[in-house]
Amino acid sequence: MQLKVEAVFHSRKKPIQMESPLKKKLQKKKMNNQKKVKMMTNQKRVIKRNERRRNITKSTGKTKVVMKKQHQRNTNIKRSMTRKINQRKKKTLKMTIKDLNNKKIKLKKRLKTFNQMKKL
Repeated sequence: MQLKVEAVFHSRKKPIQMESPLKKKLQKKKMNNQKKVKMMTNQKRVIKRNERRRNITKSTGKTKVVMKKQHQRNTNIKRSMTRKINQRKKKTLKMTIKDLNNKKIKLKKRLKTFNQMKKL
């Protein structure tokens, strides 16, 4: 009896498996859940950080007061900044025609002196 020997060449590429839509859906769900969990942990971290910053704990119940003060401080700063900017604007607007004429005269004088210096 003679044995038949057949050479079988295996291709290195794996056969393409078609993924079922159900499997894909489950994978997507899993990923979304992981994202949600991550977001929740981030939120917790942020809350803790804010508490540390303001040196308060939830148990004291003083969070609102402190936050209110912080908010007031911020608004006051904003107000003062806007006030300063508006004052600057007013100053520029207040320049009357008289002031402008004075400026012109001054400039003319300066020009004259400059031209005289050029001639020398």
